[in-house]
Amino acid sequence: MEPLETNRIHLDFWTLSYRIPYDIFEIPVSFNGGYTYYRICIETPLLIAFSICLLLHHYGLLLLQFNNTLKSVDLSTMSSRCLEISNTYNRIEEKLCLLIEILSAPLFIILLISFLNLYTALVFYLQVDVPSFLLPEIYISASAGAAIICSLTLCCSKIPKYILEIKTTARVLINKSVTKDLKSEKEIHLLRGIEKSDVLYLSACGMVDFQKSLLLSSFGTFFTYALLIENS
Repeated sequence: MEPLETNRIHLDFWTLSYRIPYDIFEIPVSFNGGYTYYRICIETPLLIAFSICLLLHHYGLLLLQFNNTLKSVDLSTMSSRCLEISNTYNRIEEKLCLLIEILSAPLFIILLISFLNLYTALVFYLQVDVPSFLLPEIYISASAGAAIICSLTLCCSKIPKYILEIKTTARVLINKSVTKDLKSEKEIHLLRGIEKSDVLYLSACGMVDFQKSLLLSSFGTFFTYALLIENS
């Protein structure tokens, strides 16, 4: 393909085949189209996803620290610390509920952009004659979309995992208390409150829960679409 024809196809791609009346504007328009696309669909979602992962990592460390504290509780001193432990867990749970509510819409938007990037890259890549100038954009879009989906899913799925570990630790303490015939119903009641607390999942506007199974279903769906598009 001739360089002039390639430039024209590239320009038509960003202008939706609208003809620029003056040749002097072709390069700025083409550059602006590519720059805007990368800022909106690649750079911004990556930065937001990275920020969310850092925030979730911080909350994950809080849950891990709480679980380690719960494991280190001595049954002889549990009566004096049980109320403090229960209040600490309630505060962490309240903050997590607020975080899940705040991140719901941003997670949905980022997830939607990532899936659109993957789908767009898939459609263009499976075309018979793919222009060479589109190949880097296809690879970057697909890599960014896959990286965002994988990183968010793995980071978000750690929160319910840590909560389940805390519930397991609380159950072990309850069993130890019953075994040692400790009669303090107050302490056991507070521990049961932790054991029976809900497992919190981050979601995208309540439509998709971020669990590890999301990766299998998402990429399985894309492979199915790839086969359908290729055979159509």
